[in-house]
Amino acid sequence: MGILSKASSVRFAMLCVAVTTVLGLMTQNAEADTITVEFYIDGIFTSTGTNAITLGTVGDGSKQVDVTFAGVGSFASPISIQNIDANTIATQLGTFEVGYGKKAPEVTTSDTFTLAIHQSLPGLGTDTIVGSLSGTISLAGPTTAVITFADPTGRITTTGYTVSYTLDLVSNQFTLPDPVVTGSNHSTVTADLESLITHMHEVPTTTPVPEPGSLILLGTGLIALVAGGRMAARRRR
Repeated sequence: MGILSKASSVRFAMLCVAVTTVLGLMTQNAEADTITVEFYIDGIFTSTGTNAITLGTVGDGSKQVDVTFAGVGSFASPISIQNIDANTIATQLGTFEVGYGKKAPEVTTSDTFTLAIHQSLPGLGTDTIVGSLSGTISLAGPTTAVITFADPTGRITTTGYTVSYTLDLVSNQFTLPDPVVTGSNHSTVTADLESLITHMHEVPTTTPVPEPGSLILLGTGLIALVAGGRMAARRRR
């Protein structure tokens, strides 16, 4: 009985090692993937080919409305966001600046605005989100000028990852701010374009190379199973 008990204990210990090995491998594979996303934003209006438009210019130019978009980051200094795997991160993509002359009339807007996302990490890629500018800007208010985005999400897919930049909007529309005039001076107001950034880790297209730690765990488990099998065979002889 003592010999059988000892043999059973050995088999149980070998089984525990094997199970621990498998669980260790599963845990490593299940760990959250932490990545860094780096990008910068710019935008242009179709009518001018730049980031600004001037509306309602009359005579000496005092009756005008200037709309300018300033994106965040740059090629040399991109915006960096880390640990994006576990959370959806809200961040600013840029600011619309609306400047009103002291005699700014009611102006009707009609243009196309293209927001460009330039990503450098986790992989190089560019995508655009296109919107249609329409409505009126008026001192009498309320301003009805909006940029409507048919699809408010830009998606950049690189090896292993898809990063989504979704504009945080109501009914896919961004409303320009109401005019503000201070005394006789030109006044400027701003409105931020916010975004929710998420990413999806895709199945690699190539077979991943196991890490050294994973190979050690796998080897230990196989040795334990082989040793247990040999001991069982010897006892049956």
